[in-house]
Amino acid sequence: MNNVVNEYLVCILVGNSWSYRELPRLRPGVYHQNQPTYARVTFHDEDSFLKEVIGSYYEELGLAPKPKSLDDFASQLPELPGNAATKKAMYERLRNEYYAHFNHYRHLLQANSPRVLDQVPKEEIRNYVVHQQDANSDFAVLAVREVEIFCPFSKSEVEKIALVDIPGLGDLRVGDEKLMLQTLGERVDVVLFVRRPDPVRYGWEARDTKLYDTAHKALNDLPDRSFIKI
Repeated sequence: MNNVVNEYLVCILVGNSWSYRELPRLRPGVYHQNQPTYARVTFHDEDSFLKEVIGSYYEELGLAPKPKSLDDFASQLPELPGNAATKKAMYERLRNEYYAHFNHYRHLLQANSPRVLDQVPKEEIRNYVVHQQDANSDFAVLAVREVEIFCPFSKSEVEKIALVDIPGLGDLRVGDEKLMLQTLGERVDVVLFVRRPDPVRYGWEARDTKLYDTAHKALNDLPDRSFIKI
């Protein structure tokens, strides 16, 4: 992975009022290193893209048959069965982003092993973590599986802490819960829940407790390893 040793990995789960709908399904990690900021970007290979990204959409939307190759996915997108509003929004994202612009990022999906960019400069990191829907976008972010950001931390007390940022449970992102459970179960030591209250009134919502309950599935001792920041 990298030559940085971190004793603790802290996960940040974002609750109500912060929207991450511009982000694809990736989990950016931030690590301390005493040198100018850069990132290591790992793209999906063909297999992980078809299974983790496209396959998740097909399962959630009830589309068939599932593509077995990139050529299968590129050749035709099945019509959406039914007309549920939420599923329609999911389908439109699959169709208008992943399918319509497939030729823009297909070259990044290698056959056997994932392509890795080891030294992405600070000024270019945003291109791999935020989906900018404009004429200047090259859609590379749709092929990204993981981003590791290395930068100097300003406080020496936290140099041995690494951060991994997982968006909260949204309504339209397919497969986020599975990704969260996998990351929490395999990589995280401490969980920090972050919630920004409504500026007019404040109250816990069902999706806040759902976020906590979902995290609890991966970490049985979550009450002893989590903190809530409002």
